[in-house]
Amino acid sequence: MASQKTLDAHYAEQMRHHPSGYAIYEPVSSADLRPGSCGYFDDSGEWTTIAQLDNVIKLKREGFEPPASLEKAEDMVTRSWHPKCSTGVNATELDLGIGIP
Repeated sequence: MASQKTLDAHYAEQMRHHPSGYAIYEPVSSADLRPGSCGYFDDSGEWTTIAQLDNVIKLKREGFEPPASLEKAEDMVTRSWHPKCSTGVNATELDLGIGIP
């Protein structure tokens, strides 16, 4: 019998061994999901914004009370940008250098 999981749920499950957080199958724009974003992922895996805590005017207009203050977190983590793969992926690095004068 075929899996009843949605594609985004299956992807997140296969990538859960990475310590960097949750894998998102469909990319979300940094304009929509950034520090100060409040929202949720719906049943189809789409991000739905409820509020942006850093936009005081819009918060008040939508009936929310803005936070007293937002402090910038100290990010001391070094990031490495390399391919992230599920545990079932094997890779081989080849150097096919050719001596061309």
